Amino acid sequence: MKRLFGTFALLALLASNATLIAGNCCNYYGEIEALCWQTVHAPVFVARKFLGGVANGTPRPREEYYLDGNTYDPGVRVRAGAQYCSWFGDLSYLYFYSDERISEDRGSLNRMTMAGSPAFSPTNGKIVSVKSTGKYEYQNVDGRVGHLFYLGRCIDAFLYANARWIRVDFRNVTTGIPVDPLPADPSLQNFFKQGANFKGGGGGLGAGVSYNLCGNLSLRGNLGLMAIFGKSRLLNFSTRFIDGTDISTNVLLNPESHYQFVPAIDFKLSLSYTLCICNCPLDAELGYELDYYSEILRYASNTEVGSVRADSPPFDDQSIGFEGPYFRLTVRY
Repeated sequence: MKRLFGTFALLALLASNATLIAGNCCNYYGEIEALCWQTVHAPVFVARKFLGGVANGTPRPREEYYLDGNTYDPGVRVRAGAQYCSWFGDLSYLYFYSDERISEDRGSLNRMTMAGSPAFSPTNGKIVSVKSTGKYEYQNVDGRVGHLFYLGRCIDAFLYANARWIRVDFRNVTTGIPVDPLPADPSLQNFFKQGANFKGGGGGLGAGVSYNLCGNLSLRGNLGLMAIFGKSRLLNFSTRFIDGTDISTNVLLNPESHYQFVPAIDFKLSLSYTLCICNCPLDAELGYELDYYSEILRYASNTEVGSVRADSPPFDDQSIGFEGPYFRLTVRY
């Protein structure tokens, strides 16, 4: 963390030196954004229910249930910076929290298996209600310095370099509760729990363009590519399945932390309108943004779990993206 803020301090110092070189036209600004984003990820396996009979010695599956990341949640981002004639620098901080839920009640289901199940039919003939909750937390601190290009009366462009620190946390809890008959002890329910996170930092390069459509209305867009280096680790993997008086469990052993480079992309497209209130320029911007990190979360493999299991998420690495609309208000002075 100290190195991270040291990097940001260096970026700020470089921008200050650019001010001395440029000499004139120092423009400070502050921004606040309201976002409505959703988590983009591969479907997370929850449960599978079966038809009667077997095929090739195994029960025949009928339907599979997943967490698919189709909910939008609000977020706020703030940014402060300065634009020095042909140079600019900015710092930004983003905290994003996503909570997606899926709940399924199956009044006649008595053959099923959940994620992490060591057996094909943990229901023991009981009718079961299954509920799964997945949660993602995302934090992002970003520092940027770049150069502006004036290409003509209607179009400007800029190139930038940025340093970024991120943290992504994932939790999934799936429970299978017998409802017919109800268990004598409600705590005696089948469950599957898994957690993973990633922490790291890196940098990248990007480019953007602003095209004046008419008057004070402009079309803006930018694309950035980054390489993030950090530590991916499993926080939890545990299951419990109760079949009569028998209790089967899986637990996470001692997995090694996994250090890796993560390629990432940052994309924005927006419409911006400039106005002036009390001699203070304001930019109101409405757009779409995507932050995407390839294979950033690592899930449990068979070698890291205490016993054999019949079902698991159908992937070991999870790519995560956060996308959706945003509204930005920029104040310059």
